[in-house]
Amino acid sequence: MTYLKNEILLFVGIFFILLSACTNKTEQAIQYNDKIITQQQQIVNLFNKLDSSFADTINQSFQKLYQNLKTEIEQQIKAIDTFPDFDSKSDFKQAYKKLLLVYNDVVNNDYAKMIKLYTLPDSLYTETIKSEFLQTNKLANDKLQQAINDFINFQKSFASTYQFSLQDQQP
Repeated sequence: MTYLKNEILLFVGIFFILLSACTNKTEQAIQYNDKIITQQQQIVNLFNKLDSSFADTINQSFQKLYQNLKTEIEQQIKAIDTFPDFDSKSDFKQAYKKLLLVYNDVVNNDYAKMIKLYTLPDSLYTETIKSEFLQTNKLANDKLQQAINDFINFQKSFASTYQFSLQDQQP
């Protein structure tokens, strides 16, 4: 009977260790996810501020916000390569880098074009220019939405693999 009791205690001990290891890995995965999402949130906030600033035609605050956004994206692209892998895999940071590269493309191409159109003198800002601005804005939003959806799908897979749930963050 003592032998069986020791076997049960050994089994319970191993189960507890495995459960603790699993929980620890899950906690580490949550922290890793949150660290990257915190970085992404900085960019999302800058995009939101930039979009809102287009109404400020007098001070043209969008110029400074545009530069801040460009700088933040460039810094994050450089920094993500030095970010540690998770569980000996670089797939999460590579998925985020792919999103960062889309952010970079949209800012340097679509937003640059929108700013150029938006800063035209009123006398040159025709319905055609307005239409081009809106079309460029839609194209930028479509690119961003597709890249964000791809990243969220990766993130959902990561969360499933490491057994945690994602929660929507409201700004």
